[in-house]
Amino acid sequence: MAKKPGIRKSPPTKKKVRAARRIVTDDSRKPCWRISSADTGGPWSCAEMDHNMFWTGIFHRIRDFETMTWHEIRRTGSHSIPVSEICHEAGTRLEEIGLGDTDELFSLRLSGKQRLWGIRDRETLRILWWDPEHQICPSAKKHT
Repeated sequence: MAKKPGIRKSPPTKKKVRAARRIVTDDSRKPCWRISSADTGGPWSCAEMDHNMFWTGIFHRIRDFETMTWHEIRRTGSHSIPVSEICHEAGTRLEEIGLGDTDELFSLRLSGKQRLWGIRDRETLRILWWDPEHQICPSAKKHT
């Protein structure tokens, strides 16, 4: 059989097999912290932290969180809270510090009562407040 003129048969092409890309979700990343937004006035001022308390408790807890992913941090009792569920005084304070358009805050559980509050943006938590008595969003649960 003669080849038909003008028709060229090309060799079969090998399909390139691409490795499956792992989709990185925000919760699969490790946290980082920003303190430039920390409230230095008001009832939950970060400036009110006792020097010794910070270095013996808070510092070590935050350092431990850095070894975890956000998913693992959530399993420790930390979670997002809609601003509509925080106490009135905290909502008013958000307005006063120019963050009244914030929809959601993140409560980082340091211990039974202690919380650091901030605004989470992907893997970064912009720390706003230190809440040693769990007043910003009191829980009905015992010891929290």
